[in-house]
Amino acid sequence: MRVIGEGVLALRYDWERRLRNALLCLVLSDPRWMHWVDREIDTEAMTLQEMTRLVEARARLIVLKPHSFFGRNIIGDMIFRDDWAFTDRGNLGPG
Repeated sequence: MRVIGEGVLALRYDWERRLRNALLCLVLSDPRWMHWVDREIDTEAMTLQEMTRLVEARARLIVLKPHSFFGRNIIGDMIFRDDWAFTDRGNLGPG
């Protein structure tokens, strides 16, 4: 169990891996993902951390939107949870 905890903590600060995992989730969930990335991500003006947070928020929105029975406030809080990262398979998991 300790190994899993260490892996989660390592992922929390690995911004390149988090970005890759969130992009994988977008690719698997949104057929227009590339259009969104082109429109919203400015690689020259944004830092890696800013890009990652924006892509993760978009991916969480797509993943959590079908669960609207939770209510808007709860879903809104989940979308912007910085401690929930995507796994290497593009699945959302608590971190």
